[in-house]
Amino acid sequence: FGDLRGGMAVLRAAIAVANKHYPELMVRVIILRSNWLFYAAFRIFSLWVHKRSRDKFVFVRDMETLQKWYDLSELPEEGRRAGHDVDGDPYLTLDPEDLLRRYLIATDQDAAEAARRLRDTIAWRRAWGIVECHQRG
Repeated sequence: FGDLRGGMAVLRAAIAVANKHYPELMVRVIILRSNWLFYAAFRIFSLWVHKRSRDKFVFVRDMETLQKWYDLSELPEEGRRAGHDVDGDPYLTLDPEDLLRRYLIATDQDAAEAARRLRDTIAWRRAWGIVECHQRG
């Protein structure tokens, strides 16, 4: 499967294994609180996945929706935490296209480095609680 350090590489490998060896075993794959960048990349990537498999992926934004399928006590600890609300962060959502453009310019169009820097920025904003400090208006 090659280098499996990135999230999309792992996702591709998991889908390939599941489709090849267990085509009807996978009922659904729940992606909890993903950010818009992952969602957009997934939408593009999913064009190359069979519709039967593609329909099994469910993007869930809140715990109430997740509880349709699972009791919270069944989830690992990281699945029960709120974490950083990427979509609620005005720095990341005000003008996402311009944000990506700025990161690409800063890295001389190196998409991998731009993605790394953006992930580092998100981690920094999460660690420092930046969203909680932001006041709307």
